[in-house]
Amino acid sequence: MTRRIEADSSIAVGPAAAPELFDFAARMHLVEDQPAWSPQLRSRSVLVQTPKRHMADPSLAAALLGAGTSRLLTEPRTLGFLYEGQVVHDLRVYAQAIGARGVFHYRDTKGRDEIDAVVEAADGRWIAVEAKLGESAVDAAARNLLRVTAKIARPPSACVVVVPTGVAHRRGDGVFVVPITVLGA
Repeated sequence: MTRRIEADSSIAVGPAAAPELFDFAARMHLVEDQPAWSPQLRSRSVLVQTPKRHMADPSLAAALLGAGTSRLLTEPRTLGFLYEGQVVHDLRVYAQAIGARGVFHYRDTKGRDEIDAVVEAADGRWIAVEAKLGESAVDAAARNLLRVTAKIARPPSACVVVVPTGVAHRRGDGVFVVPITVLGA
């Protein structure tokens, strides 16, 4: 990061620049960490896992990249990161409104199994959430949620795949498919 800043400007930047810039962005509420989640109350894995970092508002990231609608549609991977950030943002708003403990991400200790977002209530109940851009990705996301949550001792209250549009419904395997537009309804 420091090399890129130096290349793009005439400012000499030291190795402490990246953490200082992130600290500044955090104090300005431009970025938010999504901490790791553990199904157990006492777990070292939460302490050693890196939080996911999201822009507080994903449209800020798109604006900083100079990415309009047409450009993002040609780069689905970038759009997917921004969409996941928007889903996490919305989940945080709704979780705070209901007094939930928070919105976390889950990754097992080997880094093989992960869940985009885990919303945990104050009483320990939780839901597993995957954010997917298209209906074609729902089957794989549902299978992943069911496979990963089956390995966790405390079962989730629900497994949810959040998509951009469509009709909210419950699949035959019990996984909910919910458009982002009806998350808080």
